[in-house]
Amino acid sequence: MDKVYEMPEIPKRNSNDKFDINSIIENIRKSNIQRFEKIASKEIDRRKEISDRLRKIHGYDEKLTDREVIEIHEIRNEIIEKERKKQLRSDIKNQLIEDGLIFNKRKSGETKRESVPQEVADRIWNRDGGRCVKCGSNEKLEFDHIIPFSKGGSNTYRNLQLLCEKCNREKSDKIG
Repeated sequence: MDKVYEMPEIPKRNSNDKFDINSIIENIRKSNIQRFEKIASKEIDRRKEISDRLRKIHGYDEKLTDREVIEIHEIRNEIIEKERKKQLRSDIKNQLIEDGLIFNKRKSGETKRESVPQEVADRIWNRDGGRCVKCGSNEKLEFDHIIPFSKGGSNTYRNLQLLCEKCNREKSDKIG
């Protein structure tokens, strides 16, 4: 779409037959203001039309301003796009795993880890005396894999120990 601009008035000349700089500046200013007012008016009309359509389609509250309706819709679209990309990444990763191009210890659909069987948990609790084997604390206790689950460790009596939360975080995924 071609933009049509009105030409500013021809500047006035002064008595020496030279252009009056103040007259030139004033004409440019008036011309720019008129152009800005037209552009702003069209933008306001466009936003009003968009927000009215969004109110009708999505049932947005009439109390919201046109700007708020458009912002809500933009945020909504950002979230939808983020979720779409997340799903696409997951699909591509699963395809790469199936094709053998990358490796993943977990197959799709498998949970990260199984819970410790109650019988095993009771035996470990009794063996470790209900205390952290590293510092002796009896608060915020957790079952720790001696050989970390991430490195192939299992939920067996011989591979689990009681550690307090602090000691367990310090150990992280180290063996031992």
